[in-house]
Amino acid sequence: MQAVLTRAFARRLSKDYAVRSLFSTNANAEGANKRVRKATTIRPDLHNISHHVDLPPEKFSLSSGLALNRFEKDFVIYPEYSDADSAARIKSFTEKLRNELCEALTKTMPSDGILPDPVSAVLKRNALSTIYVPDEYGGMGMCNKDLLCISEVLGIDFNVYMALTQIQLVVNAITVYGTQQQKEDLLPKIASGELRPAICLFDDNGNFDFTSMRTTSTVCGDGMEKISGHKNVVIGAADANLLLIFANRKSPLQPSGCLVCYVVDKDSLPNGAVTVTSRLRTLGLHALHLSNVELRDVSVTSANVLGSGADGHDIALELSASNSFTYGAAVVGFLKSLTAELVRFCNTTVQYNALLSENRGVQHVFTELCLATFVLESMSYYIGGLLDEELVVSTDIETAVIHVSSIAIYLTSFIVKRS
Repeated sequence: MQAVLTRAFARRLSKDYAVRSLFSTNANAEGANKRVRKATTIRPDLHNISHHVDLPPEKFSLSSGLALNRFEKDFVIYPEYSDADSAARIKSFTEKLRNELCEALTKTMPSDGILPDPVSAVLKRNALSTIYVPDEYGGMGMCNKDLLCISEVLGIDFNVYMALTQIQLVVNAITVYGTQQQKEDLLPKIASGELRPAICLFDDNGNFDFTSMRTTSTVCGDGMEKISGHKNVVIGAADANLLLIFANRKSPLQPSGCLVCYVVDKDSLPNGAVTVTSRLRTLGLHALHLSNVELRDVSVTSANVLGSGADGHDIALELSASNSFTYGAAVVGFLKSLTAELVRFCNTTVQYNALLSENRGVQHVFTELCLATFVLESMSYYIGGLLDEELVVSTDIETAVIHVSSIAIYLTSFIVKRS
């Protein structure tokens, strides 16, 4: 029975195939009995395609070069300090900063939205507001490796790191996109501490789509514009006197609007133009002032525009992701401090007549923590070193650092819950 069914099924398949393979009805009888022969497709040999294409080494993006197997051989060499004096100098600076910062943090508790006075004194004494500013504008002009070492120290307290990050982001934006006049006017004052910047980027609707921003800048004539809107979760707005405001500029020639970044001196505005709400409640970062900002007819001109009017979207993206590798270094500093505290705790705590350090599960978690810290540290300093040597232009690989940071933070919370 099975053999009969098999033969019947085979005949049905052959009949259907013959019907589908006939020529059109206009063909003659002889041609109708012929089957269509499909043209043979010559498939190229895709194996080792890189040997058939002479691609130049990738000099723009590290990730693209690694994906194409076309990268500078210098990428393989881990970037280090070129001389021992530079390494010894930054090591001495970070050790001094760490000792002073730890001492200041142990003396005080974080207040509501304000860094404690001893901590602010440490930052001022070590001139940390100048580390991000180029030396030609009154700053220290530190390289990325130096900034990573300092960020690792600041990871002891993320209130301090986040407060200084605002200076770093604003300085980077002005350095890259600002005019020469804007650099000469703003950067020396930021380095001296006279200007305290804050970034008003996201609207109160929580929408991260910059193209649908509700804060608008309306052209009023005579070169004047009025900015109105609400900004959400602005860091340090209560104490800031320099605002980077992003708004959707609308004019008769461009009714749909375009995203523009404005640099506004808060002290020059009339009362009521900028209203800062009370501090938002947060789970952590109690010494950091996060608030909403209301803008009412803030008067600006073309001189307040950072860069050109078409750079607003690029500046917004730059501010959203430009400090990823320094953030990774700060997480490394936090994880190292946490590891030291947990090691001390496990070596002095006895449960079920045995030290916690002898527990296999605890040892496994410590191993995972140390491996995640090592990977994150290696990636952060690797990217910073490549940027110092100008081997890459695009730093899109930084998104991987953020991803690894998230894994490390998740692992950290897991350890804390189990401790």
